[in-house]
Amino acid sequence: MLGVEIQTDFFVALLINLHGRILYTVKKEFNLGSRTISDAFRSIYEDIVPGFADMRVRIIGTAIGCGGIINPYKGIVYQSNPLNVHEPEHIYEVLDRHLEIPVLIENDANCGAWGELAFGKLHESPRDFIYVLGETRNNKAIDAEYRGIAIGTSVVFDQKVHYGHDFSSGEFQSVFRSGEHLNQFDITDREAGIYEEDEALFRKVARELSRNIAFLVNMLNLKEVVLGGRIEYHPEILEVMQEEINRNWSYDSPAQVKVRFSELREQTVAYGAAGMFLEQLFSLPDVSASKKHGGGNLLRERAARATDFTMEVI
Repeated sequence: MLGVEIQTDFFVALLINLHGRILYTVKKEFNLGSRTISDAFRSIYEDIVPGFADMRVRIIGTAIGCGGIINPYKGIVYQSNPLNVHEPEHIYEVLDRHLEIPVLIENDANCGAWGELAFGKLHESPRDFIYVLGETRNNKAIDAEYRGIAIGTSVVFDQKVHYGHDFSSGEFQSVFRSGEHLNQFDITDREAGIYEEDEALFRKVARELSRNIAFLVNMLNLKEVVLGGRIEYHPEILEVMQEEINRNWSYDSPAQVKVRFSELREQTVAYGAAGMFLEQLFSLPDVSASKKHGGGNLLRERAARATDFTMEVI
């Protein structure tokens, strides 16, 4: 399976086998410009796939991870501030005409959660947890160039990613945010651009993020917080997050919540995208799937679309 993360100025791609072992990985500078997500992916795919010829591997499917409000069942990106998408893009309709293998697309933070669901069994991941993706990235929201901290979250209930009615579950903005600026916190955009270079500023952001997450964790009785992305380069956030969860807890005994890193750092989105594909490929039909959203069975059907390889092996 091929997993690809698309950002405005770079992409990350990796190839995994059915056991989740990484066979190939690459990160390259990339200028999205005015291209659609579909066109961007085709360009990336055509760039990297010829390099697999000497590896003697067959790609049975691929999945894309990117920021935005995304319907993975129908392959629609409704909006994406970081990618400057403000009208729906129908990804599957376009890519199905050009690729012989099935393609899935998912929100980047949800990809992180899918990675835990697919490959996090070594950690004995609980049934209910929150995945927090912390990145530093370019953002073309409302056509304004902004580079700084970007947080996305994904909530998992009963080992299922929660999407919400409009697929916007997990979209993060601090409840303490005030003023007119592009970043998600109660800091200036200039501060958001240098938060990783200033220890005191990072701890301020970490504290504000942790207070937001602590409220959700205790309110929803989640059992684990998994942190992924560039935020993994800052181990001090683990202590801050645990402290704020306990501070927000109503009882004398400590809150029974584990806080840990995903351990994949900047590969977390691409790896999780591939994990999402793998989960769908081998999942059983869901008789309780939501009719309103079209149901998770649509993802399963896309992943299992017949190819010569899947007919021979599965």
